Amino acid sequence: MERVVDSINGKTVAVVYGAEQIELSTAAGRLSRSGQLRRLAKRDGATHLLRAVGADSGHETWWLGQAGVSFAAAIEAWAMTEPDVDDVVVLVPLDDRMYVAELDGGEVGVEMVIGEKLLPEQFQAWRGRTVRAFEGGSLGYVLEGMVAREPLPFGLRSMVYRPAVFALCAAGLFAPAQAVAVTVVVVAGASWQFYAGWREDAVGEAVQAAQAAREHAAALQGDFSAAAVLRGFARLVWDKSCLVLHRGGLRQASFSGGFEIVLDGVAEGYPKGAEQYADAHGGSVVVSGEAWQVTRVVGWGPQLGSVVGIGGRRLAANLYEIADFPRAQIAGTMPVPAGPAEERSFSVRVEAPTRRDFELLATGVEDLPYRVAAVSCTFEDYLAVACDVSIVAKGELQ
Repeated sequence: MERVVDSINGKTVAVVYGAEQIELSTAAGRLSRSGQLRRLAKRDGATHLLRAVGADSGHETWWLGQAGVSFAAAIEAWAMTEPDVDDVVVLVPLDDRMYVAELDGGEVGVEMVIGEKLLPEQFQAWRGRTVRAFEGGSLGYVLEGMVAREPLPFGLRSMVYRPAVFALCAAGLFAPAQAVAVTVVVVAGASWQFYAGWREDAVGEAVQAAQAAREHAAALQGDFSAAAVLRGFARLVWDKSCLVLHRGGLRQASFSGGFEIVLDGVAEGYPKGAEQYADAHGGSVVVSGEAWQVTRVVGWGPQLGSVVGIGGRRLAANLYEIADFPRAQIAGTMPVPAGPAEERSFSVRVEAPTRRDFELLATGVEDLPYRVAAVSCTFEDYLAVACDVSIVAKGELQ
């Protein structure tokens, strides 16, 4: 699963692609469907869900992704009503990149978001297949002479991922964060049968109790994404594809939350390597004199869950323990209470870091409510000099 932030005619759009799908029978119990969806979402690091109901009302398709829109879901819905599109390639230009969907049997089998320079190569790969391009963002001009553009037959923002808890509730499925509220409503409903004269007061009390339950559950929601971010950052920065950046004078790699990694360097001459890397990975590059900067979108996102039973002090002690290796230095701040929970910020500095060091940190924070606020690594002569990692832990107030 990937998520790229671009724009269409100047309006920002976040496109989620390569997301996992699951088809469920509506005949299955609600608790069964809800549990299956939540388990798969946790496994895939999906924080948002999208529900698509086709012509067969006995089944529903769920897409597991992040905040954003799904072009693939919109394309598949269109393909169900359009003849002769079972095996076509669909192009939708954004302002800076090109969205590509390859259909197989009316379903999107391959999705990608590529830069302008890779288009000719892709058209060679699509030789013998029907390619259809639609109106979209300003990059559409590059398709002139390649394929005629058609008016959009579907809404690009028609299939939107919703936060998992809201998507489940909207579909009538059980969501854990709403458990207390549901119980209150059920109890209130039973009360109304026996105390009809108190209906108005009971409604008001139920609403207040439900609101209080929602606020309490929200206060105990934590982000469990630190392990995924640490592994993802290390996998990207120590990947062989970065050698071209090292040859071009890579000096720093940084992540400041959100969905982007920034790679900075100073080249001797024109930074051709930075351009090659950006083109290959759908990134953008800015050149200023000998300095260059590549921005690459990553697919990491929040992984929310309850911190009930996980104390803030335990999280602090755990982080000091896993960061206890010779090249690491750790410092923490005093806890900041937030209702029934507390947050603690920590800075971990690792001298001469390796990918293995990041893996050790990731393993130590696995399935625990830590989030990575920032990472910054400096490089010199192909080697990492030092990395600074900012981690925030959220646990129950003790």
